[in-house]
Order: sequence, then C-alpha cells, then structure tokens
Amino acid sequence: MLHHLLATACLDVIDSESHASFPLAIAVDRAVNVTGTCQDTYTGTPYRLCHPDGSWSATQFPCRPIVCAAFSTVEGIFGETPAGIEAIGTCPEGYHGSPTAACSDDGEWSSVSSPCEQTFCAARQNDSFAAWPETKVGSTAAGECLPGYATLSGDVPHRQCAEGERADVGEWAAPTEACIPGASPAQRDRAAGAGSGS
Repeated sequence: MLHHLLATACLDVIDSESHASFPLAIAVDRAVNVTGTCQDTYTGTPYRLCHPDGSWSATQFPCRPIVCAAFSTVEGIFGETPAGIEAIGTCPEGYHGSPTAACSDDGEWSSVSSPCEQTFCAARQNDSFAAWPETKVGSTAAGECLPGYATLSGDVPHRQCAEGERADVGEWAAPTEACIPGASPAQRDRAAGAGSGS
C-alpha cells in the first residue's frame, strides 16, 4: 500500500507563470483539487488537479498582482502601482516637487514623502512702476501703482502669475494696464474729496 501511495504522489511545485506554489498531494483513485498559495505581492485562489498517476493539471485561476490604485491630491499624483514598489509621483499644476509614496505588499499606500509644494510668483516692490504681492501660480494679482503713477482708467493694475521655466518659481505676465506718471482723473477726484473733508 505504501508503494502505491508514493507512486501516486504529486510532488510539491512552484508555478512561476501563475505565481503560486502547490504542496505535495496524493490522488489514490481519482483526481483531487489542490489549492495553491500565492507568492508575496500576488493574490487569488489558484488550484490544480492532482491525478492518480502523480501528474498535475495546469493551474486554474492564477494569482493576480496586488496593486495600489491610482490617486491624486495636491501632495502628488500617482498612477496604479504594483505592491512592493516605491513610486515617484508628479505634481498638479501650480505645484512643484518630487513626491514619493510606497505601495505596501497588501496594496495600501504609505503617506506621501516630499509632498508637492505650491508655486508662487515672488512679491515685487517696483516692477512696471507698481508693487505686486506674492501670488500663487494660476492666479491674478492686483497691483498698486507707485506714488505719482496711475493707470489711465484709474483702476488698479492686474497681472497673471503663470508657470515659469523653473518648476519652483512662477513667472509674472505683463500687466493688463500700465502705471504711468501722473494721477488719473479718478485719483484727483478722490484726493480733492479727501481734502475738502479735512
């Protein structure tokens, strides 16, 4: 009887194509269903049939890679990533940096390391005869003409802060209206009103 059992044993095997391993099994008079174990970073319920002659069938329902789903935040943008891999993300518009995040063996993202930082155009105190506040990329700034200068309309000048050649520094666009020497009629009227009220 022992000789018969040894002759019908299906030896333990590692199936690299299905990323699964199967333990030793014995089929005495008919095939038996044997469930395998997926390798690290793979998931599923693979199985094979062990036949009475000691041969294995092909693996059914091979293991599938575990992945971390794609996600996007201001800290970083990451695509679908296999388990066990540290991914390098990209930054959304108006942000800069080199964010990284690790996909664990069970398909969970770690926290983002070196998250993206918002990009700004630096404040300027005298540019096109106006002062401009620090402004984030993608936004429009309202400036203030220097003393003795004004726009023709009397309104405050505006300019866009756009992405620059360097990812970490924004670039100012040209003002929508220039500050020129001399006060506008609107400014003169405001000044006259302030003087009469004193």
